[in-house]
Amino acid sequence: MDNDILANAPFWAAFIGFFGAQFLKPFITLAVEHIWTPNVAFSTGGMPSSHTAGVIALIVAVGMSVGWVSGARRENKRK
Repeated sequence: MDNDILANAPFWAAFIGFFGAQFLKPFITLAVEHIWTPNVAFSTGGMPSSHTAGVIALIVAVGMSVGWVSGARRENKRK
């Protein structure tokens, strides 16, 4: 089993999703509220939700690399 973090696609998907959302926060604030506040990139809460972005990216990456069928459903198909 390969444990190299650099080759772990789900990790990178979650990482990019999380930090991508954090990076976009000041620009979204500028577009919506018409004020430039770069410190929102380092704050918690607000939109876009970096936690949600990371979790959704992780789920999609795992689904794409492992498959969308759960282990229980795979066992039922073998019987």
